Amino acid sequence: MERPLDIPLRVDRAGSVVHFRDSLAELRRRFGPEVVRPEREPIERAETLHDKVIALRGRAMAVRAQIVELERELASCESQAMGYERAVEGLLGDIIDRIEAGHGPAWSPWPAYGYRLWRVEDDGLYGAWDRWEEPRLTARCLNRRRPSGPVPHDVEACGPPSCGIYAVKELPVLMSEFVGVDKSRLVVGLVAATGRVVEHALAYRAQHVRVVAVVAA
Repeated sequence: MERPLDIPLRVDRAGSVVHFRDSLAELRRRFGPEVVRPEREPIERAETLHDKVIALRGRAMAVRAQIVELERELASCESQAMGYERAVEGLLGDIIDRIEAGHGPAWSPWPAYGYRLWRVEDDGLYGAWDRWEEPRLTARCLNRRRPSGPVPHDVEACGPPSCGIYAVKELPVLMSEFVGVDKSRLVVGLVAATGRVVEHALAYRAQHVRVVAVVAA
């Protein structure tokens, strides 16, 4: 069969997967079945691979649609969870306010963070009264009359100084108390106050304190 050489053959190689069967039809039309027949084996392989491509592309589209739907559901769940969290925080705050109004300082459901200093001695770190043998400490009342109720007691009930483990709210306030003092034997740290926590203007008095981080002053 005579080949029409006057018109150049144009095969869309970039879109060969999408237009695969159209490209084969064009080759057969231009060169005839007899010319294409010797290439039957690679054509069959290409047809098989083409069918797999189409199937996988379809599956990918279905998966992509599922991902979009799951992302919508995820966003909805996160939004609802945040709303419930805010509601829980509000209710807890209301509960704490009610307890404090009727019974004074309440148990803190979450840590109150503050700063404190320790004195470095040869046998360990010392606070105002006690040697800290581990990163946690529970307060005790030094008043001989031992007021009733959990430690720390209200300001009017014991002291001075009032019982409890102290932690200052702002680090500059803590360091300003030691201007001109040799700080080579001091350690400053961030602590988490929990249990019964009494809040003052500049500091906390807590029942339990856990060391979060320390650094040499």
